[in-house]
Amino acid sequence: PFFGRSWRTQVYYRAQLIRQELSSLAKVGGSFRYVYIIVFFLLLSGLFQPFIAGDDGALLVAGVFVLLLGLLGGILLWRSSHDKNNRVVYMGLGFALVAGSLAMVIQIA
Repeated sequence: PFFGRSWRTQVYYRAQLIRQELSSLAKVGGSFRYVYIIVFFLLLSGLFQPFIAGDDGALLVAGVFVLLLGLLGGILLWRSSHDKNNRVVYMGLGFALVAGSLAMVIQIA
């Protein structure tokens, strides 16, 4: 399909094809990081403990939820430092989620 075109045009089109392929790979890598965080939180909250102790694992789900809630609160607090328009909203929601996560940790323990 490149016959009859100048070499600059061919280089441009090939670079454009490479950019499209790299952007599709970046989308796959972006979803992988969320899976990585979930697996890390599962291990952190004691994934193997129900198998060893013979429990039902209800605290495992609660532990992952608490960690995700705290992470979301931390992300909103970080976002409040970068967004000048909605700083108060992000900061309020971030502190509320972190406080809720801490309250759930105290309740579980």
